[in-house]
Amino acid sequence: ILGLNSIKASLVPFFDCRRRECPRLMFLSNEDLFKLLATKTIEELLPFVQTLFPNVSKMSGSTTKDGSFLIQKLVTYDGEVVPYPATKQREPMEAVIAKIGAAINNHVKEQILGCLQALKKQPKIEKVQKEFSWQSYDVARRIQVTGEVVKVLESRGEAQNSALCNLVKRIEDNIGKLQTFIS
Repeated sequence: ILGLNSIKASLVPFFDCRRRECPRLMFLSNEDLFKLLATKTIEELLPFVQTLFPNVSKMSGSTTKDGSFLIQKLVTYDGEVVPYPATKQREPMEAVIAKIGAAINNHVKEQILGCLQALKKQPKIEKVQKEFSWQSYDVARRIQVTGEVVKVLESRGEAQNSALCNLVKRIEDNIGKLQTFIS
């Protein structure tokens, strides 16, 4: 038992180094990080990716003879497909996890920006809701409403109060629509 404990203790600096390279690995225990670093297939990798990125439901790809992961895409529980950037060489696991995080981050930004643009062009909210995931729509709508509130607050005069009241009414109407849509 003493030998096993000394081996575990000697691995801590190694794990810390990996966590510094990819801070998201802080969410894994030493035992889970050890298992992650030992994964050989996409199927073995998926549960760790789901722990680190809870909205990922599937991954497609394969493993090469040298043990490299050829991840092609990630699929979210909302059905969104997130492409994974192609790699030409074997990468350490922390680089793979960091790339997954970057791919998801870029996808979310693109979805929110696309939804914001659609909200500006499309007067019917229901059409925009169907086109984008609920999460993207919710964030984009909050950004849009915040921008409208800022404009009203920066304006001056009696029109400000009237505009603010109208804006609050629109917010309440949209919250009601969202609650109906969710139910």
